[in-house]
Amino acid sequence: MFLALLGTPALAITPRQIQETMDRGIAFLYLQQNHDGNWETTPHPESGRENWEPQGGQWGGTTALVTYSLLASGENPRDSRIQKAIRFLETADIHGIYALGLRSQVWGYLPAGSALRSLIQRDGRSLIGGLRGEPDAAGMYGYLSTGPAQADHLFDHSVSQYGVLGVWALQDAGLEVPDQYWKAVDSAWRRDQLPDGAWSYYARPQGVFPESVTLTAAGVASLFLSDDYLRASAGLDCRDNLADPEIDRGIAWIGDHFSSTFQWPNRPCYALYGIERIGAASGRRLLGSTDWYAQGADYLLKHQSYQTGSWDQGNGPVADTALALIFLNRGRAPVVMNKLDISPTPSNQRPRDAAHLTRWISRMIEANRPLNWQSVAVADDPDDWHDAPILYVSSNQALKLSGVEEAKLKQFIEDGGLILFNSNCGRSPAFNDSVFALGRRLYQQDFQPLPKDHVLFTNEQFRAAQWRNPPETLAISNGARVLMILIPAADFSAAWQVNSPLLHPEAFDLGADIFLYATDKQNLRTKGESYVVRADPAVQTKTSIKLARLIWPGDWNPEPGGWRRLSAIMHNRDQTDLEIAEATLGDGSLLTGGFTIAHLTGTKQLFLSPAMQDDLKRFVAQGGKLIIDSTGGSRPFAVSARSQLDKLFPDQASQLDTPLPIEHPFFNRGLRPMMGREIEYRTYSQKVLSSVKQPRLRAIEINERLAVFYSAEDISEGLVGQNIDGIVGYTPDTAAKLMERMILGAAP
Repeated sequence: MFLALLGTPALAITPRQIQETMDRGIAFLYLQQNHDGNWETTPHPESGRENWEPQGGQWGGTTALVTYSLLASGENPRDSRIQKAIRFLETADIHGIYALGLRSQVWGYLPAGSALRSLIQRDGRSLIGGLRGEPDAAGMYGYLSTGPAQADHLFDHSVSQYGVLGVWALQDAGLEVPDQYWKAVDSAWRRDQLPDGAWSYYARPQGVFPESVTLTAAGVASLFLSDDYLRASAGLDCRDNLADPEIDRGIAWIGDHFSSTFQWPNRPCYALYGIERIGAASGRRLLGSTDWYAQGADYLLKHQSYQTGSWDQGNGPVADTALALIFLNRGRAPVVMNKLDISPTPSNQRPRDAAHLTRWISRMIEANRPLNWQSVAVADDPDDWHDAPILYVSSNQALKLSGVEEAKLKQFIEDGGLILFNSNCGRSPAFNDSVFALGRRLYQQDFQPLPKDHVLFTNEQFRAAQWRNPPETLAISNGARVLMILIPAADFSAAWQVNSPLLHPEAFDLGADIFLYATDKQNLRTKGESYVVRADPAVQTKTSIKLARLIWPGDWNPEPGGWRRLSAIMHNRDQTDLEIAEATLGDGSLLTGGFTIAHLTGTKQLFLSPAMQDDLKRFVAQGGKLIIDSTGGSRPFAVSARSQLDKLFPDQASQLDTPLPIEHPFFNRGLRPMMGREIEYRTYSQKVLSSVKQPRLRAIEINERLAVFYSAEDISEGLVGQNIDGIVGYTPDTAAKLMERMILGAAP
């Protein structure tokens, strides 16, 4: 709600609308559950039914689909209703490939154990054994895993994709799958691709089974899976950007025909389920020029039955509702990192590195919660990169960025992002030197080894002290947070590309720790949520305030992006324009610039000359308001700033010994009163502060007005909006509200 008030979300549909839509769909599915825990319309397969029917050969598949959908939507596996469904699936005599493929998706959400291994092996034998071997059908599936194929239906691409997805899910859960299986699948799907890049229901289009988005998505998704197992090592020699021409042609065809997703012969919910898989696998936010998730979500929200919460788009309300929920939830999954395409520099030498790391993080950290990655282009608006906390750049050749492109990288960082650079193929002098030069141009700093006691190594899930081969990790910091990280020699991208966490645990551990650091371990945003705020031009402001950013001989400006964000917040929410300008302490500009507010911050020890001290004293005496906070909660700055205040205001500085209580008029007059529960601290603060239940803001009152505010805890970093670990201070929401209140004033 707070974010919605501040700026326009990335999607026209809000995350809240999507959640409410999903809640209605989940409620509908539970209402359809039978007393014995399943969703079948018959207690057992009916004789005389076709092999493709849910009451015939695919009996058990509806329960498998709904259970998978509910688990993928975040429902608790320990919920009694889910437990009943799982018990049914564990013992159900299922032979249909659709049904087996869907049941196999369920096992990955359950806790490991010998009983689960037995279920995985059972379904694995059925699915691998059911792969067709006839010349025209080799590598594909018919309707059943046992018995001879029907003479009139040897295979089709629809059921085949479910067989492949089932084996993939089982292998991901621990099943050993021979390479020969993936070779057969890979060859079959490439064999059946049409010259224009599409696939149809059968090997070739016929009658009412033309080429379609649904089956083309099935083909592309299947090739992504086979590529993962057969071609993972292709990028290790770093020759150039890698591409799979069949996958690229398939994606291009879908991009050109996306609008047909919602037209016959496609069944929209079924088609969107396939599109979600290729969107997540490819990391593409756009298919062609279409934002696939935004378009799909818009369609589903408009076509949900408001009375029942269901969808019925050709497969029946239960099946279509389950498919719609999978699309909505998995498509909006938090994005771990955006991989930056920096063409012409080869930056896709390892096309599956980010995908494999993301999947590993999902399993190890988020208990199989869906997580995504994306591919973005350097030509994009940097606001769009904030779908993820990390921008990932990988190559073995020198970066060739224009001034405009470098400015975009800096804007991304200033707005709260972190850039991770990986030198491919070991220590690449060309790539490393170009990154070093970039750091000097952007921040006038050299990359330095990240200290061994940094929170990234000591406070995340995987502790560096346990690593056998700690990688060289270089970084540039603003004193409060890490801005850029370079892995100059360990080549983590190679380990991620071949998906080898057992052989290279440090590569996966550090990748996960960087992600945890950049999100403060818990602040994952679903797709469409954004902390980035831009001023709404439709808002008419009523007043303006002139604020000085004070320059002193130190790191006076660690987080310039925070002030841009706060300005937009106050424009949108308070109809107030902040006129922000820099003023150098000691030269008199603070006193002649027409400022009513002045802000002083830093991360290092604060030194003020007599002339600087005189400027501050005269500014406050003339009615100005001085705000001082320690960026990141830096102890050196906080202690030295308090010492300076003791000198500046010797008669009043003792007021700073006691924080303003939550009952103080500052928190309760004017604006919107701040209740105690709104004072929230970052996770790291709970480790180092004695109390995180009350505000710790301190102030000096002069002539019945609050003239000086002092915070030893961070506010400036909070204004940026991105949660990050290692900060001693307030959450971004609280920080923005506190600064907003200090600026606008609420004096008794």
